[in-house]
Amino acid sequence: MAQNSMSPGVLSPTPIPSDPAPSWVQQMDGITQSTSFRQLLILVALAATVAFMVGFFLWGQKPSLVPLYTNLGPKESAAVVEALKTAKQTYQISPSGALLVDPSQLPAIRMTLAAQGLPAGDGVGLEMLNKDQSLGTSQFVEQARYQHAIEIELARSIETIQGVSAARVHLATPKQSVFVREQQQPTASVVVELSPGQSLSAEQVRAIVHLVASSVAGMKTANVSVIDQRGELLSQNSDDANGMGLTEWSGLIACVRKCRPILIFRAKKAPVKIMALKRAQF
Repeated sequence: MAQNSMSPGVLSPTPIPSDPAPSWVQQMDGITQSTSFRQLLILVALAATVAFMVGFFLWGQKPSLVPLYTNLGPKESAAVVEALKTAKQTYQISPSGALLVDPSQLPAIRMTLAAQGLPAGDGVGLEMLNKDQSLGTSQFVEQARYQHAIEIELARSIETIQGVSAARVHLATPKQSVFVREQQQPTASVVVELSPGQSLSAEQVRAIVHLVASSVAGMKTANVSVIDQRGELLSQNSDDANGMGLTEWSGLIACVRKCRPILIFRAKKAPVKIMALKRAQF
């Protein structure tokens, strides 16, 4: 009698049937395993690599921005920024406050701003004296710096007057001599740029003259000249016998020119009225 190969009481394991995969999974698996998909994936990776290399090359070739101007004051910087916005020019502001532009556009931008009178030259005034001075600085250089600082401060004060958009002051302070006959008096010249449609009254011109004269030791008001951007002399160097200076004479001449057509018209009408009056009397 043949023995049973299986031990009594031991059951053989029954295999559990696995669930079939969904159809879309089988489709995706078929697509990813296809040769065309692998070729497409290689082309996409190659295109991305080329695009990255081109972008990196262009970024490396991009020119660095350069400062438009240096040592601009807050007032001038604000005016320049407003002009750049109006002209739709591209610019950047560095962390230090400097205006940066494309170097290829630098000459054109400067010409555009110069046509608008910018920058007007705010300059550095007495604050320059707070900077550390080198031990080798001569007395002449220190005196020149001080005089330039006074000129800037006077220009700033004059620019606060209504009707003045910009101003420049030039001081001539000759070196004093020990001989009284050889001493020369200091002089000053003030150039004011008036706002469009604005003019300075005689009182304002006198105020500018006295402001400059009182800011420089030994300067007389007769040695201060004030002119505008058209080259017209606004100040008076001396009064005439009637006490009228150049400013008053200029105003009187302008009034006569304005009233001249009216006076001529009335003079022509006067004989007609006289003849009509005589006829009425008869």
